[in-house]
Amino acid sequence: MADSLLFAFASFHLHLLEDILGSRGPDGYQWPIPYLKPFCPVQVAWQGQWALNAWPNAAITAALILISLWLARQRGFSFMEIFSRKADAGLVAWLHLRFPLQS
Repeated sequence: MADSLLFAFASFHLHLLEDILGSRGPDGYQWPIPYLKPFCPVQVAWQGQWALNAWPNAAITAALILISLWLARQRGFSFMEIFSRKADAGLVAWLHLRFPLQS
């Protein structure tokens, strides 16, 4: 239980950090994060925030997808398991067929 709580806490804050780094709108609006709302009016923002469609966001997305696929190949299950076990088995089978595990 404590591990799940820690993972949820960490993943939530990682998501907020990513929003602060790269979620500027096309009109230049800096997306502030009201972190402690409604308890405190403080908002977190960063002047160097890059646009949502900027290359760093695309590179991070591509890297995370590749890591997810590599983990699925290694572990034998993927994030698709959440939606469909059949789709998950198909994805893992395709990964093993396309990129065989080294023995």
